[in-house]
Amino acid sequence: MTGQPVCGQEATWTFGPFDKPKDANPVITPSPASRFRSAMSDTIARWEEHATFNPAAVVKDGRVFVLYRAEDASGERMIGGHTSRIGLAESLDGLQFARRSVPVLYPDTDAQRPYEWPGGVEDPRIVEAQDGSYVLTYTQWNGRIPRLAVATSRDLVHSSSPRRTTSGRDSTRRARRSWKGWCRSAAAGTCITARRTRGSA
Repeated sequence: MTGQPVCGQEATWTFGPFDKPKDANPVITPSPASRFRSAMSDTIARWEEHATFNPAAVVKDGRVFVLYRAEDASGERMIGGHTSRIGLAESLDGLQFARRSVPVLYPDTDAQRPYEWPGGVEDPRIVEAQDGSYVLTYTQWNGRIPRLAVATSRDLVHSSSPRRTTSGRDSTRRARRSWKGWCRSAAAGTCITARRTRGSA
């Protein structure tokens, strides 16, 4: 992160400045070769064939891990018309990434089915907690109502059962109640972690 500031990032509290390295971008592109069995159709799906975007990154054990939204080519060719899943890639230098061949979070035949079929799971955001676990927020999309959900993980691959946190008109009230235990971030050396302030997450 050297060079000239991008978009005027000069305040002392901001990250950066950032450079866009030559011959590196895009670091993750759609791939029709990635396949796995979809619980929605019980068939093999090319789960990241159409698009890969909206990433979130975190450093773990000296490696950069990126969780990203991937869309298959099913459904209508319009925003929200495909099924989204969340993939995982890792890198030693933050430029060259190796990704898993199957998604780490996807619509399944569990209690979240009413909220994730057929649109899937989208737009990951991640932060490390004080206990070393990872807190992931993401969007559930059933084709009608987008909802905010949260899951936790120790290794970025296996997650807890996701918990829906917002729904429809009462989203603000639900979000405030659900997140009352995770409302601040704190600097610990060179890292920023989620800090539990009161209550339970």
